[in-house]
Amino acid sequence: MIELSVILVHYRTPELLANGLKSIYTHAGSLSLEIIVVDNSPEWDEMEPLRASFNEVNWIRADYNLGFARANNLGLNKAKGRYFLLLNPDTEISSNTLSALIQTHIEKSQNYNVGLVTCRIHASNDQSLLVGSGRIFPDLKRIIRQHPLWIKFFRSSKNKKNYDPQSMHYETHEVDFASGAVVLGEREKFVLHELKLDEDFFLYWEDMEWCYRLQRKGMHHFFCGETQIQHVNAASTSTFSNLAAQLYVSEILYYYKRLSIAQFYIYRLIVKNTLWVDFLLAKSPQEKARISERRIIFSKISRMVNKSYQRKVSSGNEYLRYDSEILSK
Repeated sequence: MIELSVILVHYRTPELLANGLKSIYTHAGSLSLEIIVVDNSPEWDEMEPLRASFNEVNWIRADYNLGFARANNLGLNKAKGRYFLLLNPDTEISSNTLSALIQTHIEKSQNYNVGLVTCRIHASNDQSLLVGSGRIFPDLKRIIRQHPLWIKFFRSSKNKKNYDPQSMHYETHEVDFASGAVVLGEREKFVLHELKLDEDFFLYWEDMEWCYRLQRKGMHHFFCGETQIQHVNAASTSTFSNLAAQLYVSEILYYYKRLSIAQFYIYRLIVKNTLWVDFLLAKSPQEKARISERRIIFSKISRMVNKSYQRKVSSGNEYLRYDSEILSK
């Protein structure tokens, strides 16, 4: 019986992946586990030395760059463990990470229908806290509060934070959304009931949508404050151009799936007005150019998601990836 399937999606960071695999084997202890690496990199032949060094790993070659959601789902379909752990390839776990995550899942399952369990993430270069988990899903209120007029007249520096990760991330507690960089769940529950990641997402925001959808089905997500991982932030995506644009594209898709038809229409109006006001207030030509590009992207993508995607999971179309060709259509 395999207790845990660790799934890593790799893209052009072989040295970091090697360090991550070493940390898993070093800290596995007596835990029965399998490691699955879904390799999105085009340099398959160049990875042969690494595959030879870790020949016990189940290496899966992607036919193309599947992105984050599709590659992890492929790994989930191949997994055999009781639990699965999605783990970024540019991370290193601590001595108790695997046991602590599993134990938290077991303990919370006594009283809750547990969805996902995550833990603390520290940047490996300076040990700063990387926050990808928390409470209160982004919604229409958040968009309204990002409008320049709201910021000017209603936002107060004295407002209390609803969630302080600097303290909460050292405690075990329930969260609304969990970071996809390190997240554990019960494999059979997710695979048999088709509760996997939404493959309309290429990169970014897929974990937020996933957690929201699972919560709507009655699942509870938890943050384990008893362990942590080290993360070389954005290492896997550093070779991908237009990261900021892709982040924005995925954000639009999230709101499309998160909001109702009427709410999404209101969302479009508010964002367009926000960008217009931001453009008027911009002082430098560079800032105006950046906002202009953002306005074009938003206009194109918001219409595209209405036409080509659906609000329920995975439309069956190509994933929504930023491409400069989009702007010329």
